[in-house]
Amino acid sequence: MRTSVTRQFASTVASVLICFSTACTTLSPIAADATGARIRAEVKAGDTVRVRTADSASHRLQVSAVGESSLVGTAIGTWERGTDVAGSRIELDYRDIRQIEVQHVSALKTTALVAAVAVVAAVAIVTKNGTKTPGCCTTLASH
Repeated sequence: MRTSVTRQFASTVASVLICFSTACTTLSPIAADATGARIRAEVKAGDTVRVRTADSASHRLQVSAVGESSLVGTAIGTWERGTDVAGSRIELDYRDIRQIEVQHVSALKTTALVAAVAVVAAVAIVTKNGTKTPGCCTTLASH
């Protein structure tokens, strides 16, 4: 029984940590220029970016290529309303980009959140193990 509770607890904590670890991200703005020099210097394939273009459209994508004249990637579905279909290929010319932000994981925020969840979980286990089950006291008193 104790092994079952331990496994259940471990899987619950792991699930919570995975969900919360993605919540600790920040968006860092990059100066957009028509030549794309700053973007090419700071954005790499694999980065997740949010871009606003000259026509006021907002795009969120995972970058697959940083080209000479454009940024190429795959649209990411988010809770924000957008015009891009998740998984679709997007190519944005540097001269059309008005604002660009790169998503970064904040190690400090993530560590603090993970530690807080671990402390709460440990307190819950200790408290749960310290409670008495019904009938335990009457059994001991009768002996």
